[in-house]
Amino acid sequence: MLRSRKLVVVPLTALAVAGVAVGTAVAASGHGAPKVDKIKVVQSMKVKPGFYIQDGLRFTPYRSSVKSGGTISLSATKSGMSEGPHSFSLVKKSQLPKTAKQINKCKVCGQIAQEHGADPNSEAPPTKPFIDGGDGFNKPGDSTFFDGKPQKLKVTAKKGTTLYFLCVIHPWMQGSIKVK
Repeated sequence: MLRSRKLVVVPLTALAVAGVAVGTAVAASGHGAPKVDKIKVVQSMKVKPGFYIQDGLRFTPYRSSVKSGGTISLSATKSGMSEGPHSFSLVKKSQLPKTAKQINKCKVCGQIAQEHGADPNSEAPPTKPFIDGGDGFNKPGDSTFFDGKPQKLKVTAKKGTTLYFLCVIHPWMQGSIKVK
C-alpha cells in the first residue's frame, strides 16, 4: 500500500513502489562484464522532522555491466519491497526524469504503465506483466513488473550498447547497464 508521505504522484500510484538495484559483479576471470549481473531493489530512509524525508528506494548498483547474451538477475531486500511492486523498464536516456517536476509528470512512465495494462484507479496487478518485442531485453519499451520474486532477464542488446532503466512507479529509481 502507498503511504501518505509519498511526494511523487505518478499515474500508477495504486500499483506501489519498488526499486531494482543493479549489482555489478566481476567475471570469475576478473576481466570484463559478467554473464550474469545482479540488480537489487533496496531502501533506506532518513527523516529530519520539520525539514525532510529522504527516501533511499533505489536500484543498486546505479551502473552495471553484462555481456551481450548474458542475464540480469533481479531481486529485492524485504525493505525494498515494503512499498509494493516495481517495474524494471528500459527507456531512452533522454526520457530519464532529472528534476522533481519531471518525476511528478513522467510521460514515459504513463506510456509504459498503459502498455502493461495498469489501471491507476486500482490496486490490481497489470494485465501484461512483461513487455518485449520478442527478441529479448534489449531496447526502450521492454519492461517487466517486479513483485519481489527473483526474476531473470536475458540481455540481447549488441556489445557497446548502454541500456537505461527506471521504475515507472518510482521514476527516481534509475540506472544504466553497459553491454560488453
